[in-house]
Amino acid sequence: MKDFGLIVLILFVVAILWITAGGGSFKAPSGPQVGQSQESTTTVSESKKEEKPAVILSSGNAGWSDDPNREYIEIQAPSGNKKAVNITGWRLKNKKGEAHLLPPGARLAYSARVNTQENIMLEPGQKAVIISGKSPIGDSFLINICSGYFNQQKEFYPGIYQNCPHPKDEPGAQNQKDACILYLRSLSSCRTPETSLPLELDNDCREFVARRINYAGCVESHRNDADFFGNEWRVYLERNDKIWSNISETIELFDQNSNLAAKISY
Repeated sequence: MKDFGLIVLILFVVAILWITAGGGSFKAPSGPQVGQSQESTTTVSESKKEEKPAVILSSGNAGWSDDPNREYIEIQAPSGNKKAVNITGWRLKNKKGEAHLLPPGARLAYSARVNTQENIMLEPGQKAVIISGKSPIGDSFLINICSGYFNQQKEFYPGIYQNCPHPKDEPGAQNQKDACILYLRSLSSCRTPETSLPLELDNDCREFVARRINYAGCVESHRNDADFFGNEWRVYLERNDKIWSNISETIELFDQNSNLAAKISY
C-alpha cells in the first residue's frame, strides 16, 4: 500500500515537471486546417491583383473615307472599368507597320487660343474619336456642353452635337427687359448673332448678348455645371494623308509599354 502511494506521488511530480517545461501547451497545426483549402488562399491572393482597364477598338469609317480630315476610328473605355485609362502616348499601327502616336489634348479648349495640354484620360464610359487629319481648332479636345458653338465657324467630322443652353436660359436673361427677352427667344442654340441687333434693344441687352451668347460666355456660365463635360474626346493625328486602307486593314493599338491593348481587322 505504501509502495502504491509512492508510485502515485512520483507520477504526480513527473506530470508537474512535464507541464512546466511546455509539454502541455497547445500548438496550432502549421498546415491547412479542416475545411480550409489551398485553393481559397490562392483566390484571396489573386483578388488583390490590380485589374488592367480594358479598351474597345472600332473601325469607325476607316474602311471607306478618302479624306484624312474625315477618316476616323474609335477607342472606347467600357463603363465597367474601375478607373480612367491614360491613352496619351499609345500607338496605333496599320498593316504597313506605320505607327501613329496618340497626342495629349485640351480638357477645356478654346478656338484661336493656346490651350493647356494634358494627358487624355478616358473615364469609364468615355470614348475617343481618333481623326487622321488636322484639328479645326488646332488641338485635340474634350467635348463640352458649349462645344456646339465651334460649328458656326469650323467644320467638324463627325459633327458636334448642338446641345448648348438656349440664350433665353442663360443666367441673367430673365432680368432683361421684355424686348430683349423676346429677342433671346428668337435665337438658336450654339450660335452667336451674326447680324446687327434690333434698334429697340437697350445697351444692357446688347452687353448681355456680346458677353453671354458665344462660346467663351457659355463656358464662363456653365463650366462648373455637373454635366458640363461630355463623354467624347476628339483626338487628331495631324496627318496629311489617310492612314487606313479602304480594302482590308489590321488596326493594332499598343499601350505606353508596347503591350497590345486591342486589335481589329476588316
